[in-house]
Amino acid sequence: MIKVSGFTINLFRVKANRLSVEVGYINLQDNFKINATIHNLEHKYKCIAGPQYSSYRGLEPGVYFVCNEYEILTSDNIEYSFKAVNSSSYVMKYLVLKAIVRKVQELGSEGKLFLPRNWFAYSQITCCESEALEYSEPYKLFALRPCLILRVEHLLVRDEDRLYLLADLKLKRFNSLTLSNIVKILMEKGYDIPRVNELLRAHYYTCIDKENKVSCRVNKVEDDKVEVIIGNERRSLSANDVVLNPHPKHTRDFIEKELSEKISEVEELQRDLGRQRPKHKIDSIKNYVEKLLKETGVFPIRLSNVEYTLELSPQIIFPRGGKVR
Repeated sequence: MIKVSGFTINLFRVKANRLSVEVGYINLQDNFKINATIHNLEHKYKCIAGPQYSSYRGLEPGVYFVCNEYEILTSDNIEYSFKAVNSSSYVMKYLVLKAIVRKVQELGSEGKLFLPRNWFAYSQITCCESEALEYSEPYKLFALRPCLILRVEHLLVRDEDRLYLLADLKLKRFNSLTLSNIVKILMEKGYDIPRVNELLRAHYYTCIDKENKVSCRVNKVEDDKVEVIIGNERRSLSANDVVLNPHPKHTRDFIEKELSEKISEVEELQRDLGRQRPKHKIDSIKNYVEKLLKETGVFPIRLSNVEYTLELSPQIIFPRGGKVR
C-alpha cells in the first residue's frame, strides 16, 4: 500500500459530546421574518439564534435558538416548539459561532483578550492577544498584536455533518493616536499652543461624537478640550475622543519627524513576521488557537444539553482517493 501525502490546512474540528441537541424552533418561511425574529430573540430575550432559510438535510426552514429562560417567551405569547436536531448540523454553525462571540466579548471586557473595533461582523470574529508583541519607540503609540480571525463552517465529510473552526492568524498594528497623547508629546518637546494648533490642522481625524465615530477636522486645542468641525458644525470634544488618522503620507511624516515615533521599524517587523512559510504559519495558528481560545476558556462551549470542544490538530486533506493500493 502506497500512502498519498496530504497537506495541512487551518481547519480545527469542533466536536459535540452528543449526537443531537435540543433547541427551540419557530416555523417561518419568509427570510425577512426569520431575520427579524432572530434579532428580537437575541436583543430582547438574550437568546442565541440561527436561521434556516430552506429545507436541508432534515432541517425545516425557520429559526433555531437556545435560551436560558424559555418561560419568558411563553409568557409573551411567542409560539415555539422544541426540536432535537443533529448537534453538528448546518444551523448549529450559527449558534456555535454566536456562543463563541459571547465568550470572546466577556473575555475582552475582562482584559484577557484584546478586541479591535468592528471585531465581529458578517459571521467573522477577530480577537487578539491582550499583551502586545511589540511597541513602537519611544512613546508606544503603535502596538503589534497577534490576532485570530475566526469563522465556524459546516462541512459534509463522507455524508457526515461536521463543524469546523476556520482560523487565520494576522499580525495587526493598532495605535493610540488620541489627540490628548499627541498634544502631550508636542508640549513636552517645547511647542507652544499656537504652534501645536498649526501642526494639528493639516490632518484627518475620527471623532467620537454622541457615541458615533465620524470624520472631523481639528480647529484648535484648548487645555483638554478640542474644537472640531463636523460637517459645517463646530463642536467641543474631549481630546481623548479625537483620534488622528495615520495613513496619509504627510501625517506619517508628522508622526516620524515631529513626534519622533519610529513607525517604520514597527512596519518592518510586521512585514518580517508576516513572511512565514506555510508549515510555520499553520504551527503558529495552532499555538494561538490553543492560547487564545482554550487557555482563556472560550472552549469548551455549552449549548443546551451539548458541550462543544475544540480539537487542536489542524485537518489534513488528502488528494482524491486518499490512499492508492
